[in-house]
Amino acid sequence: MTGIKPETRLAVALTALTVIAVVGFQAWFMFENARGMADDAMISARFARNWASGAGLTYNRDGGQPVEGYSNFLWVAATAAGFRLGVHPRLTTAYLGGACSVLAALVAGLWVWRVTRRKLAAVATVAAVGLSLPFGLWAVQGLETPLIALLFVAVAASVDEGRPRPWPWAVALLAALTRPDGLLAVAALAVIEARRPKEQRRAAAISALWFLLPFAAYTLWRWSHFGALLPNTFGAKTGLGMAGVMVGLNYVREGFDRMWVIGLLVMAGIAGFIRNRRLGSVGCAALLFGSYLVFIIAVGGDFMPDHRFLMHLLPGIAGIGIAAAGTRKKTNTTKLMDWGDWFGALVIILLFSQSFVIIEKHDTDKIRWDWHHDQAEWYGPTASWLVRNTKRTDVIAAGDIGYIGYVTDNDRILDFNGLVDRHLASLPGAAAFETDPKYVFDQKPDYLVLMVHRFEDGRELGHSAFDRAALADPRLGSDYELRVELPGWEERVHSNREHDQKSDSRISFRIYCRK
Repeated sequence: MTGIKPETRLAVALTALTVIAVVGFQAWFMFENARGMADDAMISARFARNWASGAGLTYNRDGGQPVEGYSNFLWVAATAAGFRLGVHPRLTTAYLGGACSVLAALVAGLWVWRVTRRKLAAVATVAAVGLSLPFGLWAVQGLETPLIALLFVAVAASVDEGRPRPWPWAVALLAALTRPDGLLAVAALAVIEARRPKEQRRAAAISALWFLLPFAAYTLWRWSHFGALLPNTFGAKTGLGMAGVMVGLNYVREGFDRMWVIGLLVMAGIAGFIRNRRLGSVGCAALLFGSYLVFIIAVGGDFMPDHRFLMHLLPGIAGIGIAAAGTRKKTNTTKLMDWGDWFGALVIILLFSQSFVIIEKHDTDKIRWDWHHDQAEWYGPTASWLVRNTKRTDVIAAGDIGYIGYVTDNDRILDFNGLVDRHLASLPGAAAFETDPKYVFDQKPDYLVLMVHRFEDGRELGHSAFDRAALADPRLGSDYELRVELPGWEERVHSNREHDQKSDSRISFRIYCRK
């Protein structure tokens, strides 16, 4: 390697080691966690299985109007393709998630290199993203988290500051097909393209057709198939008003408090953006991730552990933060490492130290670690009992419909949390907090699956609004009989809804059969 600069030799060595470490880390996570999927991921898997088998893109097969009870169309389509090839959804989503997480890290690194021309800063970005413990956890849960994270950073990275190109719009299209909030990438890109010089605006408008035409066709198809422009999940999970905004603010605050390195990267990115005021790829990323934080706050965050929504932003936030430091004017071109390189190295060290804190938190708050690993064990006994004791045509009413709906494969699952039920999703407030027990009981489901918290002092509390309402409804005793009670998991919850203090409880599944 005679004649090669020390910086180049170091960069090549670190790049090779980093890529090996990232691929190895993600592969280890993938194989360690391949035994189970998140319960919500099984909802998408049931849609995919029905679609691949010829029953149509629908959750229930009762002949009714299909309901868009998912918010990850492209992920469902990929899972359906796996079914057609004979691949189990656990493997399809694990391999795809692992690949997307590695690609997200590499794209973020290439983006930083293109912006800063600092190889070591780019390597630091790859390591910061690819070796992040929360990002690794969410890469293998069966959900679209790694795919949308990849597409978000790819939209920003593909912006050409010299002239408009169609590729950013094509990537933005994929983001919008992956999640409805992927449209924020489209909005950010539109702002950047609208600021092009006058002589480039015609080319920019033509490039935008790469998004507009396919997405218009997709929207018309959705309208004809589902009869709605927004996913049913939007109504089921939003509608809390200012209370939801306060929940969202607390969600972001807790996320930055628990993963404060992300907050550090955000502040570095803001400082760098103000200093350089670039409206190219960095500006696109700043607009996208800033608007996405507002979106997270507006919808009240997410109930899943380790702040899943913030993982959508991690590759881009790491890229912005390290790129902002790496674009600082050099004072000595003979230095082996510049400020941006040192900042990237600091970020890696801090992320590693933070990972140990997260692991310690998982050890003390076991529900978080179990949530990522043992959901099949939580829901498996209940789903297996229903498989043995129900007919395919029996209607099962349940709240957590992922494993129960996928494993039983009954033609109709009545979801009293509203994800695949239009009426319950349309109630004011999020469906998990608002309910209509009369509507559910009037459907006369053959089986009811209620989730109940039992506390150490003997008190009981229904898990969801419907669970609590059903336990107090006289029709439960007059029309149904308790067949079995099966164990679930341990959790700390508010035993009294009027107080903030949490108590240890044991969740159980009570299965009632219609008399």
